[in-house]
Amino acid sequence: MMQAIHPFKPHSRCFLSRSLTYSSLSCIIHAKQRTLSTSTALFVHSIPRNLRDEEINARQIRFVNAEGRMEGVRGLSEVLKSMDRDKYWLVEVSRDPDNPTIPICKLVDKKLEYEKIKAQKLKNKPRSAANVHKELVMTWNVSDHDFKRKLEQAQEFLDKGNRVKLSIRPKGRFRSEVDTEKKMKKLVMDALFDCCKEYKDPVMHQGTLTFEMLGKGLIIHKKHENEKSDETEESTG
Repeated sequence: MMQAIHPFKPHSRCFLSRSLTYSSLSCIIHAKQRTLSTSTALFVHSIPRNLRDEEINARQIRFVNAEGRMEGVRGLSEVLKSMDRDKYWLVEVSRDPDNPTIPICKLVDKKLEYEKIKAQKLKNKPRSAANVHKELVMTWNVSDHDFKRKLEQAQEFLDKGNRVKLSIRPKGRFRSEVDTEKKMKKLVMDALFDCCKEYKDPVMHQGTLTFEMLGKGLIIHKKHENEKSDETEESTG
């Protein structure tokens, strides 16, 4: 059983020795803080973005207003003084290879830029399991083996917390009978009901029987429960 190390008590595996003085400890802490500050600064500056405002290294610029119209060559300091700094950034867009000393700079609305960044983050954000839709299709004359395999697939998706749509469709001239429909409904619900957090009553439309279900996410729940039990074992060991 694992033993938890108390953060405020000396331990044999701790790198601090009893003979460590207060002054030497302070030196170590300050050195760590300097390293952390340097690392943070390097990380921030490593994020790519265009130069803006006082970062622009030029006396004159080709100025593009907020509406996208080119207004010709203007002094950088003049533009920075006249613009609304609370609302806009002056952003260096590009430099003309034939005249690199006069960059093209545009007024950018801060609010619009923030909204654009926010929308991009939401777009890149991983979807939650409940927003993942899975669709499974089989026919009324499906073999026992394929029917079992489809149910196992549906169960796996539901255990992950996904939304599942299971459809049983007619094939060719084959038409389902009432007894067959009842049998299929019972088999599907008996196999998948315990995995469902929510479900809609099966719908029959033009010969197709459709089940729609939202899984409980049992795999995710079990993972969290195991993590909690491990933490409890460490703290009580």
